[in-house]
Amino acid sequence: MEFTPEMIINVVAVIASLLASYFPALSTWYAGLKSEIKSGIMIGSMAIVTVTVFLLTNYGLITSANPITWQQAVYAFLQALIFNAGTYVFSPQTSKVKQIKAYRNLDAG
Repeated sequence: MEFTPEMIINVVAVIASLLASYFPALSTWYAGLKSEIKSGIMIGSMAIVTVTVFLLTNYGLITSANPITWQQAVYAFLQALIFNAGTYVFSPQTSKVKQIKAYRNLDAG
């Protein structure tokens, strides 16, 4: 089975989302952030992942049957955002994360 650059980017997007949801120290810190900050962090991290995989593929460190073009990289970035956000929205929250979000919402109101 050959892993395409797009597949690698999407798998990393899902893993990043699951880490933000379930890794103990990261999930509690992340839950306390405002939604805009969370979005910015994930958009930035997906951009870094996309550029990294794009460069690694073009320099031959990740083998691919076809070189990835910048258009494919942009498409993969948009896919990564969808995979990342979708995983975060649909993954169940731990009770600790629910408490932190509730407190954050009360404090903001």
